[in-house]
Amino acid sequence: MIDFLLTEFGEIKDEADKKQTIFFLLNYGENQANVKIEISKIGLDNRYELKNFYGIDVKTQKIEDAFVNKLVTSLERKRTANRDFYDIEFMFRNNFDFNKKIIEKRTQKEAKEFLRDLLLFLEKYNPSRGWVDGLGELVDENKKRWIKNNLKKEIISQIKFKLDFDNN
Repeated sequence: MIDFLLTEFGEIKDEADKKQTIFFLLNYGENQANVKIEISKIGLDNRYELKNFYGIDVKTQKIEDAFVNKLVTSLERKRTANRDFYDIEFMFRNNFDFNKKIIEKRTQKEAKEFLRDLLLFLEKYNPSRGWVDGLGELVDENKKRWIKNNLKKEIISQIKFKLDFDNN
């Protein structure tokens, strides 16, 4: 059903039935960026809102819930995905908040304990293929240099700030 709907808007380049999501990669045409669509299969008290996407109202996850799910997923994956950290840095930099209840439900940890675990992971993490692995087609050369030189320390700084100054 979903794949039929998506083919009206582009070509499905990839699809997978993953552990927690149904995944599609949709291409709109030559020289167009691909769109990644993931549909959650688990209920975690995620909140949604309608957004208009090329004339179609689409139920999308609220940013606070998307952010927290990105944070938790960054530690849950079997193989670490650097794109998670790229997204996390963007969300921290833009002062998005995250839904602490979802951290507690998904990890059975308080938010600050989870953030300390994430901080410890990041301090030790050095990807063998580099920080831009998996981001190559999404960013230009200037952004790649910034990622290589700054991404890790920026996220670590943001987590430390959140741990030191967030009273919630």
